[in-house]
Amino acid sequence: MKTGKTLSGLFWNGAESFFLQLIQLGVSMVLARMLTAVDFGLIALMSVFITVADTIAQGGFRATIIMRPNLKDIDYSTAFIYNLAVAVLLYLGLFFSAPLIASFYKEPKLIKLVRVLSLVNIIHAGYFVQDALLQKQMQFKILAKRNITASFISGLVSITLAYLGFGVWSLVALTISRALVINVYLWLTRVWKISLKFSFDSFKKNFSFGSRMMLTNITGVLFNNLNNLLIGKYYSKADLGYYYQALKLKNVPINSASGIITKTASPLIAKYQDDFEELHRTYFHIMRIMAVTIVPLVVLLFVLGQDLIVLLFSSRWLDSVPIFRIIIIGGIFLPFIIINGLSPAVMGDSKFYFRYDSLLKVLLLLVTLVALRFGLYVFIASQTVFSALQMVLNSLVARKYYKVGLRAQLKVYLPYFIYSSVAGFISYLLIWFSGLVPILQITLGSLLFMVVFAVEIYLLERKTFDDLMRLIRLQLGKLHPKGAA
Repeated sequence: MKTGKTLSGLFWNGAESFFLQLIQLGVSMVLARMLTAVDFGLIALMSVFITVADTIAQGGFRATIIMRPNLKDIDYSTAFIYNLAVAVLLYLGLFFSAPLIASFYKEPKLIKLVRVLSLVNIIHAGYFVQDALLQKQMQFKILAKRNITASFISGLVSITLAYLGFGVWSLVALTISRALVINVYLWLTRVWKISLKFSFDSFKKNFSFGSRMMLTNITGVLFNNLNNLLIGKYYSKADLGYYYQALKLKNVPINSASGIITKTASPLIAKYQDDFEELHRTYFHIMRIMAVTIVPLVVLLFVLGQDLIVLLFSSRWLDSVPIFRIIIIGGIFLPFIIINGLSPAVMGDSKFYFRYDSLLKVLLLLVTLVALRFGLYVFIASQTVFSALQMVLNSLVARKYYKVGLRAQLKVYLPYFIYSSVAGFISYLLIWFSGLVPILQITLGSLLFMVVFAVEIYLLERKTFDDLMRLIRLQLGKLHPKGAA
């Protein structure tokens, strides 16, 4: 019974991921042709304030509901009231501080935009408990249907308003309408019957549990959105819009690929933490799989960058191309960053993980602030430089837990970088001389790249080729599980 439920969860998670990316890509393609880079830049800037406010409003209660067993109705109602009350207070704070935000960024439009878009935090508070309970109960089918429905409806609303000439407000409507649809959908599911009871004992107990996670989440949100804040302040809103689209295009394939492997790597490493020999073998196995999947993907995206942006967003977004190519290079270091960065957490050393994570954030801040004065491209390139620095530092951490040095890691990694570079160069030559329309160049370039890379791996790394085939079959099996309900 548990196995069937797990497989069903995998199926619905896979379906949700596929359809959400499909819908969001379709909506982005349409909106990119009707809106300006400034419109997207303004939304990217505001999303930072909205996300931070939402994280504060939740107060770590989401994690508390999901992770803590034996919670009662009074715990849920206390979390609901707290979340709603704080969301309202934060909305008032953003409402009255909107002129200050607009003045800081020298953008008068932000006054009305902040005051309207920040309403979404109150809407989020309305379904906060139901959403957390569904995750706790592993109701992935409901969550998937909800997210797909909300994304589809909100996409239609946004496209309609953009067509009618509402400009940036169509992006505001995209966010608010999605939250409203989710709210209605979850209340109709009746996962939790609303209660307005508040217990100080429950609040004290559960807030102390979740507050540390809240502080970590706030810090994470700020650092993840640091570039948005700084580009919006020191460069132009159009620059931020171009960066926003480039980052979104980079994150979809790279995060999907790395996310699949990360979810597999963490439990495996944790499982063998007391068996050094097996840990060693598993570590290199995961490193090899990550190198053979992520590195070629990064190289291919670099080669196809211009054609992808023109095809998806139109030639109006050509200014995103150099930004995209700069930030995609940072993906080369992901295999090192991910698997090595996981080591303190999966090995159970949470204290060291917190300290090390804090050190990385301080270094990122220093690198970022130094790069600000040298222009947009240098500023963006500094993030790639930081990724390289993080790769080296993470390898030192891995040496502490895995007893594996950087030289041994590079020995595994470099062949796949060379194979990918050769395949990428051949594909680039085809694209350069063909002069075909973007969709044909993408198709032919991708096919040629995959054929050349596969032949290289088959001839020179047969064991890795077989492992990759098994991984592909495994993922396909998850999308079509037997007995899924």
